[in-house]
Amino acid sequence: GYPMNLQSTITAGIVSAKARQLGAIEGNAGIESFIQTDAAVNPGNSGGALVNEFGQVIGINSSKIADTDYEGMGFAVPSEKALEIYKEIVANGYVTNRPMLGIQYYAVSNDSTYSALAWKNNLPYGSIVIASIATNSSLNETNIKVGDIVTAVNGKKLDDTAILLEAIENAKVGDKLTLTVVRLNNAGTVASTFDAEITLVEDK
Repeated sequence: GYPMNLQSTITAGIVSAKARQLGAIEGNAGIESFIQTDAAVNPGNSGGALVNEFGQVIGINSSKIADTDYEGMGFAVPSEKALEIYKEIVANGYVTNRPMLGIQYYAVSNDSTYSALAWKNNLPYGSIVIASIATNSSLNETNIKVGDIVTAVNGKKLDDTAILLEAIENAKVGDKLTLTVVRLNNAGTVASTFDAEITLVEDK
């Protein structure tokens, strides 16, 4: 890549995993099959090639966890997925048939208050808090509100946030998912629990 405009910069790294779910780390869904490497990913070489020992491109460097507490955690989009996305964008202007719930959220484990409330109410630690709902989301057709906590999808408890992401990733636009939702009262205890059937919409 070209970090700091230094042409043809290359670093060596170990591949830790071939299917990391970065959305679970960042709190948003997207490509859920990242290659994790400790090769340096900096501004300028993000977008550069991740190659194997034979010089074959196996991924496109995409992002890293930028935190003073963590080092050597870079992520690359697998080359097969990158080629698939490229062809879709050239043909259609965007990646078609990518399903989404149409929400922004964060994991209860990423918020000290909700983390304590999840423990207090014995909620799965991979549960998510709905932060906002897009206008095109089918959640607008349910009684789900911002601040509600999703604790399960299709009857499977969210012991890990990735469970919801996997359910979306393995579905198609127009498919339906059943979310189990918990609403807390002002005292921080469960006021109601209900299921809501939602339809996945296209992410453009």
